[in-house]
Amino acid sequence: MTTKKLFLTGTAMLFLSTGTAYTAGVDYVCGDNYSIVIEPKNRTYRSYDFRNSTEPIVSTVFVSKGITIHNDETGQKWSVKTLPRNKSGKVSVRGKVCRKINQG
Repeated sequence: MTTKKLFLTGTAMLFLSTGTAYTAGVDYVCGDNYSIVIEPKNRTYRSYDFRNSTEPIVSTVFVSKGITIHNDETGQKWSVKTLPRNKSGKVSVRGKVCRKINQG
């Protein structure tokens, strides 16, 4: 019973910590390799890692205000001051038109 309770608690914490990370920003997906996250303000959240032990490893993560483009294939990321757009005004990254992910 204790293992089941610990597992459910860990799962709930994981959903809460990852949910917080995504609800604060507006996300775009650009093709298969790129995503854009817009953070409206500086913030921190707690991250819980249950992968290697029964006790969680708790860390505080700082996310800075701004626009970050992620290369989901290589893990590379960079910050920009404005959303990148193509000639027709659509949000795009390296020729890949982005689609906005609805939050909520």
